[in-house]
Amino acid sequence: MQTVRFNDLSDPVRAFLAPAGRGEVIVVQDEGGRATYSVVPIIQPSADDQQQAWNDILQLQQEVGNSMRQHGVSEADIDRLLVEN
Repeated sequence: MQTVRFNDLSDPVRAFLAPAGRGEVIVVQDEGGRATYSVVPIIQPSADDQQQAWNDILQLQQEVGNSMRQHGVSEADIDRLLVEN
């Protein structure tokens, strides 16, 4: 992967990428109409969104752990099944 600072890009390139800055995906097609390149914006979550995602993960882990205990399944059992398959 190659990285570049936005301010190091030429004005025409920055203008082309402007829609991605607004959250739009840019798809470049070849002469046959096939997608050949795409620019997908990276959206940084807010601190509140990050905390909510972390809380969701913790809740999911707790629910999975409870379910595994109810069914008498351990993490070692899951690891063994993954290795076998």
